[in-house]
Amino acid sequence: MKEFKVLVCLLILFMTSCKSSDDEVSFLLLSPNDEVKLTTSSETFSIGFTIIDFESFFDFAKWTRDSLIRRYKKITTEFQPSYFDSAMNHDRHIASLEYLLSQECFSDNCSSKIRKEVLQSVINMQKVKYSEYVYYGRSIRTGVFLMAVILVKERNNSIKFIDTVTLQKALLFLDYDSSDILEFSDLIIEYSEKFITNGK
Repeated sequence: MKEFKVLVCLLILFMTSCKSSDDEVSFLLLSPNDEVKLTTSSETFSIGFTIIDFESFFDFAKWTRDSLIRRYKKITTEFQPSYFDSAMNHDRHIASLEYLLSQECFSDNCSSKIRKEVLQSVINMQKVKYSEYVYYGRSIRTGVFLMAVILVKERNNSIKFIDTVTLQKALLFLDYDSSDILEFSDLIIEYSEKFITNGK
């Protein structure tokens, strides 16, 4: 807990010294239990930015939005059967990157073009998180959450592809623990792909 408090303080310090543009980091750095309200297209959503075992080794001062996306894309092919500890660490690493990307994509300074780029990447990533011999529990949830954050920020165009109830469930998915996690993940992937293909 002490390490986490130190991490949050460092993140806040970094946030206050960082200006936002399309290629810079603009993490909101919400606290572990923050639930944000967002009203868009005459709908109000609750978004649960709950940190799940967040990694503490990131040097945030060195990350830009572009470099974060590039790092995320590089790990899409690394899902392989492995020893349990290695798989847990890989799962946590991916979950941490997706959490950072969800905050970045939630920012008003993030363009629709970048959100769609990230959305396509997380769709590709999500499909292999529970392939044969592989199951990454944390990052399955952060993947669903990241897709949902993008869809809610693009609500004007995503409204015809995902209903309000389903989207709201996905926006609180970091705390979700149920037997239908994989089925729900597949559903959000399906809606996200429809948005990528047919959204403006």
